[in-house]
Formats: sequence, structure tokens, C-alpha cells
Amino acid sequence: MKTPNPFIPVLLRSCGYLLRSVIATAIVFALLLSAPVLHAYGQDREENNLHARKRALRDSVKRVKKAAVTELNKQRDTASAVVDLPFQTFETNFLGYTWDSDDGPFMDFTISEAYHIQAFRKLDAKLSSRFVNLYSFKLYLAFTGRFGQYLVGRSSAPVVGKRFNPVVYFQYHDADHKLFRGRFGYGHESNGQSIGDSATFYATVKNAQGSSPNRALFINQTLDYISRGWDYIFVEGVRNWEDNGSVVGVADVTLRYYLNYGLLEGYREEYQAWEHNWYGKNLRRNDVSGVRASFDWYVGNNGFSWLKWRDFRVDYESGIAQPFRYNSVKLLAGFNLFTLPFCVTYANGYNGDLAQYGKRNHSFGVALALTTLRKPTSDLRYDVVGKTN
Repeated sequence: MKTPNPFIPVLLRSCGYLLRSVIATAIVFALLLSAPVLHAYGQDREENNLHARKRALRDSVKRVKKAAVTELNKQRDTASAVVDLPFQTFETNFLGYTWDSDDGPFMDFTISEAYHIQAFRKLDAKLSSRFVNLYSFKLYLAFTGRFGQYLVGRSSAPVVGKRFNPVVYFQYHDADHKLFRGRFGYGHESNGQSIGDSATFYATVKNAQGSSPNRALFINQTLDYISRGWDYIFVEGVRNWEDNGSVVGVADVTLRYYLNYGLLEGYREEYQAWEHNWYGKNLRRNDVSGVRASFDWYVGNNGFSWLKWRDFRVDYESGIAQPFRYNSVKLLAGFNLFTLPFCVTYANGYNGDLAQYGKRNHSFGVALALTTLRKPTSDLRYDVVGKTN
């Protein structure tokens, strides 16, 4: 029996050790060589995950922003539908009695309304841009009419038209500056009468006089029926003053220019040569009108339970052609008598009556103000408190 070679097991073990060393070395080299590849793969995967998260975040922000804009538009439309009524007070509506220095006393009533043309709002979304927000503009059509009924001193207690004033205008308001609003537009103002020549005038006087010997009285009464009329362009600015979020004052400045020829009136109707007996200085309308400024002061609770002062107003007017030469002032004090909003007025200057716009006079009046005399809201887009003309 042969004796086994003792070197064979040793050789086999050595070969096993060597094989394991080679495999281990190969694995180490493989790992060393694949590390950059694995690192790059990990980076790419991380970047892809980061980009995916960014896209998801951007999409989320867009969805939230879109939802917020949609909700804001809904709220704005709802507020406009609820508060911004199609019909609103334009100037203060009055029903009262006036004593005029160059005329008999008469029941004096004024009606004034503005209509918001809602169809214009449909263009907002399409035409508004980053730089021009048409939500800041509103289109209005307004009308003011003033009438006087002579209950005493004239036969049949006639109602005389004194002022007819349709106007179309844009109103501007900035959502970031709610204390200010502006207007610009085109208007027509007349007294709605028809006498335009001396023959018609004196024939009317003769017919009204009849057998009465007091011809001067009927001449003075017939002056109300002489036709006056103008078209004009205007720009206006209104600003509020607040105290602790409550409006305490409103300032209004207006510039008007009366045109020689207008779309509605044609040629302007002012004093004519045959009126020399009463036209005084023969002033044009632009001599006594066109520059207007007013200030309202709203006061808090005061007085008695049955009498509370609410509103004090000063109106000033002068001619745009001759500023500060022919001046007019009107004062108003508004108060609540029990629950009724009354006011007393005093005026001194021109334009007391459009038929005799160039004659200086003074008047005193007591009236029921059909427009509320409560404080206006701080957001002037929804201010329906009227103003005197």
C-alpha cells in the first residue's frame, strides 16, 4: 500500500486559499470600479426625485392660486351683485320748499338717479391685463331733474321744469386706494323750456296777463319759460377722510366746460340780444359755472333723541372762463327729526335758476332729503350718499 503524498492536501488547501483571494480581490476591484457608477446613478435618481417634487409643488401652487383667484372673482361678483345696485342715488333727492329772492316761493323737488351699465363688466375679464385692470372702471348713465310747483301767486299752481341733466360717465376706483374715486364724462343740461325769441315771449306774456294791469309780474313769471341749454364735458375727483375706519369728511372737486356746440343741444342757448332788459352783465355760462368744490362733514351721534345733526356741507362754484370772479356759495345742514332726514339750505350767487343763470340772487330752503344722510361707506365703490349740485 502506497503512502499518500503529504504535499497534495497542502497543495489543495493552498489552491483554495489562492482562489478565494483572487475572488475576493476581484470583488474588491469590481466594487471600486462600480462605485462612481453607483454614485452617479444615485445622484440621477435623487435629482429626478427632486425635480418630481418641484413639479408637484409648482402644480400644487398653481392649483391653489387658480382656486384663490376663482374664489376672489366669485366674491367680487357676489359683492357687486348685492351691493353695487344697478340704480343708485346720483345727487341728493329733495322734496321741500324754497324762497327765492327774485321769484315767488315754490315747492322744490329734485330727483336724481344713476344706472350702472352692467353689460360693460362683461368686458373686464377679456380686456383686463397686468397693467390695465378694467375692474377699476364702471360705466354709468345718470339723470337729474328739478321742478318747482308754484302753489301760491300763480294761476293753476303750475309745475315749471327748472333743470334736466342727463349724463354718461366712467367712474374710476382703485381697490388699493378706496378713499378716492374719479369720474369723467359727457352731459347735457337744460331747463326743458321752449321760448327762444322775443315774439313768442311777449305773446306768452300777453296771453297770461289777460286783463291784469300788472304786466311786470307776468314778464317776471314768463322768464321761467325761456329756453336754456348746454352740452358739457367734465372731470371730477372725490376723496374720503376717515377716523378709526369711519368716514368723517368727503371732498369733491369738479371741472366742467360748457361747449359752444354739443351732440344733444346743438348750439348753446344763453342770453340773447332781445333780453337786454333783464340779462344784466350778459354773462356766459362758463363765466359763472365750471369750477366746483364741496366738502361734507359727517358728525357722530349728538343732540337729542328726537333731533340729531348728521351732515354739514359747503358748496362753492365759480366760472371756468373767469375763475373766482363770479362766485356762488351754498350751505346745507342735515338733521334727523325723529326718523325723518331733513335739511335746511342757504344759497347766494348765480345759477339759482337756469333761465336766469347770470343773475345774482339768494335763496333759503327747507327740504326732506330722500337720500340718506348717514355716513357713507369707506369703500367709495358702494357709496350711494348723494351730493348737492
